[in-house]
Formats: sequence, C-alpha cells, structure tokens
Amino acid sequence: MNPIGVHLALGGGDDKALAHAEWLGCSAVQIFTHSPQSFQFKPVDEPRLTQLRAGWKRLGIQTVVSHASYLINIAATENAKFHGAVAILRKELEYAAHYGCHYVVLHIGKHTTSTKEEGIAQVIKGIEKVADIFTTHDIMLLLEGAAGQGTEIGAVFAEIDAVIKGLSKETATHVGVCLDTCHLYASGHDIATQPKKIVQEIEKTFGIARVKVIHVNDSKFALGERKDRHEKLGQGHIGSDGLRAFLTQPDIKKLPMILETPFDDQKEQMADMDALRNILGR
Repeated sequence: MNPIGVHLALGGGDDKALAHAEWLGCSAVQIFTHSPQSFQFKPVDEPRLTQLRAGWKRLGIQTVVSHASYLINIAATENAKFHGAVAILRKELEYAAHYGCHYVVLHIGKHTTSTKEEGIAQVIKGIEKVADIFTTHDIMLLLEGAAGQGTEIGAVFAEIDAVIKGLSKETATHVGVCLDTCHLYASGHDIATQPKKIVQEIEKTFGIARVKVIHVNDSKFALGERKDRHEKLGQGHIGSDGLRAFLTQPDIKKLPMILETPFDDQKEQMADMDALRNILGR
C-alpha cells in the first residue's frame, strides 16, 4: 500500500511528534525543519537528529518530506531577492538531509512585476545554482503545483513542464513534482469529475513519473476560483467521492499521500486519516 500520513509538527518535541505519528498510523510524514515564516535556522543538532532519523525507521515511516519556507521566491528578478532565496533554498536542502528527508517541497514562486517567462527563467537558474546539493546529500526537490493566486507559477501544468525542461539533463533527474488536490481543483483542474483526463494532461506535460508526493486536501472554494484554502476531507467542494475518483487512479494511488487539512485537535486529525483510509478503500 502507498504510504500515507500528515504534516507533523516537531515544535512540541521529537518524542511527542513520533508518538503522534505512531498513534495516527503514519507511514509518511511532512515536516518543517524551521519556521516556514522565517529565514532563520537553528544550528544542526546531530545527536538529536540521529535519534529522529532512527525514529522514522522504527515507526516504518517510508517517506519523509520537508516543506520549504513559504517566503522563498526563486522566481524573483531583483538580484538581492533572487540570490537570498537561492541561499535559503540551499539551506533547506542541507537541513532536510540531516532530518532524514527524501524530498523537499518548494512553492515554485511568483513572477510579481516581471513576465511569467522571466520568472520561469529565474526558477531554472535558481535550481541550477543548488544542483550540487542533490548528489552531495542524495535528496530530491519537488516543485509544488499552485492554486493560481496572484502571479504564482505552477497552476498550469505547462509551466511546471517548462521549468523541468529548462534544466540540464543531470539536474532534472533530481527534480520532481508534488501535486496538491486543493491546488489542482482551485486552479481549474477538475479532478472530481474528470480525473482520468487530468492524469492524461499530466502525462502529456511533465509526466506522471515526475510526481513523487500528493498533498491531500479538500477545497473551501469552488473549481477554478484560484484560492488556496484547504478543508477537511469530504467537507469541501471536491468531496469524498471527488477525492476518491482522483486518488484511486492507477497512476496516482501508488504515490505517498500527506494530509495538510486544518484541525483543532488530534481527534479531528485522526478523523481525516480515517477519511483518507476510507477513500483509498482500506
């Protein structure tokens, strides 16, 4: 069965987080290695992280994902902003390796006042500048599809494809894609009623083989509204049947799936894990 799990908070302590992952029955987790609203990193505590990596192994966590800071924008054309973003992305990749992560998920970026083409060119340049990390630390960068808010890059499959095709052949082998069900729906990809068509569109662009992780979220807003607002499974506009239609597609159901749904307490998060198991027929 494909690994499933949640975005796991480490702020309360690693032991508590691992116990929570075990209680939920996670076989995949996503983490932040530092505050996602900051560019600050604490010094690497290798003894602590050795124990954390052992914890992943002990619990049978098959897929560990780090989500990069929300503030990174390697699509920026302003010289200082671009180089600052690249430096932080390098740290994200290095820290993720210490935390035992297989992947780092990155929001592709916003082209802001430049053209979309210029923004994509910056993204390509930025990824190439950190390409040495991929082999040094054996880690993969995943470009996350966007909901399409403002000047976000990645709401259209062709934009993700353009980034990957613009990379050198060697660098491209270390770059994949993370799809988010809420983002897909918000950006106008009707995964609820046309799941097979959406999978075919993916295959025609960057290809299903590039997709390594699925973020599973319902959507607070309707199809094509281009608003990134996650909802509990079955309580949004995609609905349980819509999520099932997409997540059980032959090329999708084998992929690691991670919940990023809102919750007020642990019972609500367990309810979403149970809903995901139900959707997957477990």
